[in-house]
Amino acid sequence: MSATTDAPVFGQRIAGVSVPPDDPGAMIERRSPADSSRVVARFGIATPEHVGEAVGAARRAQPGWAARHPAERAEVLHRAARLLNRRSAELVDWEVAESGMLRSLAELHAGWCVEVMDFYAGLARNLSGRSVPLGSSKLGLVVPDPYELVVALGPWNFPLSELVWKLAPALAAGCAVISKPSELTPVTSLILDEVLAEAGIPAGLTSVLVGGREVGAALVEHPDVGLVSLTGGRATGQAVLASTARNLTPTVMELGGKSPVVVLPGADPVQAASIIGGAIGFRTGQQCICPSRVMIVGNDKRRRQIADAIHGQLSSLSPGDPASPDTTLGPVISTEHADALRHVIGEASARKMTMFGGDTLDGAFVRPAVLLPDDESDPVVSEELFGPYTAVQAFADVDSAIESANRSRYGLAAGVISGGDTGLAIDVARRLRAGSVWIDDYGTIELELPFGGVGDSGFGRELGMEGLESFVRWKSIHLQHGSAS
Repeated sequence: MSATTDAPVFGQRIAGVSVPPDDPGAMIERRSPADSSRVVARFGIATPEHVGEAVGAARRAQPGWAARHPAERAEVLHRAARLLNRRSAELVDWEVAESGMLRSLAELHAGWCVEVMDFYAGLARNLSGRSVPLGSSKLGLVVPDPYELVVALGPWNFPLSELVWKLAPALAAGCAVISKPSELTPVTSLILDEVLAEAGIPAGLTSVLVGGREVGAALVEHPDVGLVSLTGGRATGQAVLASTARNLTPTVMELGGKSPVVVLPGADPVQAASIIGGAIGFRTGQQCICPSRVMIVGNDKRRRQIADAIHGQLSSLSPGDPASPDTTLGPVISTEHADALRHVIGEASARKMTMFGGDTLDGAFVRPAVLLPDDESDPVVSEELFGPYTAVQAFADVDSAIESANRSRYGLAAGVISGGDTGLAIDVARRLRAGSVWIDDYGTIELELPFGGVGDSGFGRELGMEGLESFVRWKSIHLQHGSAS
């Protein structure tokens, strides 16, 4: 994967078969985030014919898959989990090469994907309805009815894991799935489809189509698509909704965030900095739940004390090659994204904003920054930056901090550092407008708990039993029996 001429070429995966590029002259070229001179892979672009072929194959294969006993679907998914585990080293290599993810994090997520597959294999046998007695001669049945065809639109920051947590529950529920990964990071999605085929997923039930917005648009606008599941940014969500509106296609959307952490008066600055700093440095801040807004209940002196402590945590991170075990801060996804982040720092400096860090680095590397804005309307407070930056503010009391947090258009995640006042922390957590709230912790994702946002952070839920139920509709059956008395 080191030289342009040696970079492997990938096409599509349609109905369980690898399809080479139609036009070798029209290819997507992916360069390493860590070294833009290095081409790691080249990809063919899916055509309208590929879209039609994948949709037709999925619609033909899905009824038989949905009709299988849940135990049979579970067996295939358990087998896929074992095969996925066997290919984990290969998957890790590609996560690092394509996305710039730290090797240690890629290894963690590869193992987690195996867990997700096993988790939903188990839940496949627990998806059930209910019966409702409606008098002596009538019984109502509520039964799950899977969406025939799901389109899964994946992000570039966690390309494998966030696809698996769509694919696994959709397949467990009895759906067919066409995946459209980000054109920046498609290889692990293609490998996953090979794994599913080897595990025994029926030919046609899954496909992976590679390309840019035009491929995604062709899929979400297709009249035979029953549900679209997207992980992406706010602008992408708006574009997808505009397209799905034409056919009134339901959607599940996990979008961006501007996630606040409320630090209560008794919280220890070192503990707060450890929790917040670790979450900011995680994935170089390129996660939708990054704690990019820290809300100190206290005076400006305490704000500066905690901001300095967070910067101390972040300044110890070592940028470098994400494949190296010595690197603790990887690149962002591209030089272009790094330039946008550097622009944020330049603009904040022009506004005379106090900040810690934010030093300039080359290429796709940026230094973390802790910014101290005084205005809630400042872009570093209100906008998702998607980098290792956070804005620290001070508030006179808990109520004003909560009110300010809840004025954000986003509502994906939030945190509370309790300082030992668990009762107050729970009260704050319940009042914060967010889909997930962590107390004295931040960013841990548990398979058993649903994940998703409110407001501009999207709607619908992934993970947990709720994530499985997102892929079914509930059908009511009216059963008349016996003689009415």
